[in-house]
Amino acid sequence: MVDIKSSHSRKGWQSYLPVVLTALIMIMPIAMVTMTNGSKRYIDDTSLPSNIDILLQDHEEKMKSTIEAKVKEWVGSTKGAQDPDELIKQQGEMVTTETLMPDPKFLASMKYKKYEENARSKYDMDLLIREFRDKGVVSFAPTFSEGVVDSAAALTRECLEKCVKNPNPPADCGLMHHERFVDVPSVKDIALNYDILSVLAVLHGYDPYPIQTLNYPKSSGDRTHSDYIHFAAHPVALASAVWVSLMDIDPKAGPVQYYQGSHKEPPYNMQDFGLADRATEPNNINIYQDIMTAAMKEKGYPLEKVVMPKGLAFVWAANMVHEGSKMKNPKLDRFSQVTHYFYRNSNYNWAPALSDVENNGIAYFDESAIDYQWGHMGTVKERKGRSKFIIGNCDTFTKNKPDIPNPCERKHRFPKILSSFLQERNDDLIDGY
Repeated sequence: MVDIKSSHSRKGWQSYLPVVLTALIMIMPIAMVTMTNGSKRYIDDTSLPSNIDILLQDHEEKMKSTIEAKVKEWVGSTKGAQDPDELIKQQGEMVTTETLMPDPKFLASMKYKKYEENARSKYDMDLLIREFRDKGVVSFAPTFSEGVVDSAAALTRECLEKCVKNPNPPADCGLMHHERFVDVPSVKDIALNYDILSVLAVLHGYDPYPIQTLNYPKSSGDRTHSDYIHFAAHPVALASAVWVSLMDIDPKAGPVQYYQGSHKEPPYNMQDFGLADRATEPNNINIYQDIMTAAMKEKGYPLEKVVMPKGLAFVWAANMVHEGSKMKNPKLDRFSQVTHYFYRNSNYNWAPALSDVENNGIAYFDESAIDYQWGHMGTVKERKGRSKFIIGNCDTFTKNKPDIPNPCERKHRFPKILSSFLQERNDDLIDGY
């Protein structure tokens, strides 16, 4: 059991030094450049030195070297420099939190600089990065605006009274409040909390953005699964979840539990197991969960429970296998909010459970539609009604990009667990064979 009580400690001024040096180089004065066209530059001020093109080229080379150095610093690598524009493209399906290369342009941005300054001023980010890469989970205490957590808890209690305890719940009621960020400010505030975004940015080296919120009044009861089945990114490591406790969590209330280290496993979808997609066969998601349970037992990953006080955040990596444990005391509540995140500049994001990789039908996440849902344009009804999916084919996002595999190209070895499900039939042989 993981009993989490406090955040990680603050770091000293030395952690800022690489970022400060990067920023100083980034603001070298080239303000007189107003437009570029290929390699030729048009300069308004004719008094500039005649060798301005050489100076600008020299500046670009320095910037490229700075970005490459920042990338190598981020991954702790001393290998030869690579072209930053090629780093993302080269990452394959099996990239984990350990091997993910950062987005070099994001690392060189002012936005990342501010994220990093904020995260390192409050938390021991070097420790969090090590834990996240090794275990696939971290926890910390974000600073929320006054009343935000209580307001989200009140919404979750409303769900409890209206949907769980009510013997005649409304037809549109479920066991959770789904995507209430659209119309409930506190839910949106938790998902967009600056400390949470800062930590996610430094852990991944990419720019995070939320895509979904779920508010649970009780244990979700979700069986063994990886979020990859619902929210898959390429590279696969560019998705994560943040679970925030809206009350002190009792160990008997069915806390979240996870298989520590399972984020390093291949990212299986239902078709890897010979199952049709969820839209075709809804029950196949349950069979998938049975297989994942057996696979985790076969692999021997330790099962850890998450018991947290009110207001802490627990992050799990993409492909972390987890579940909602059974309630030992069904009378206990377990108010929580989980937000799922993608990251800008991934190759593509898709939903394996809704896709048919055998027949060229892929449900992709539409980043612009997600931004619309989380924005302020339109009415609440219009934002809720906007689908976050676009239906495409296998190469919608990878056409003419041979270095990037599409969702249909993935082939993984099936886990060695079929003996748990199949029995010898011993039928009579046909024609003596």
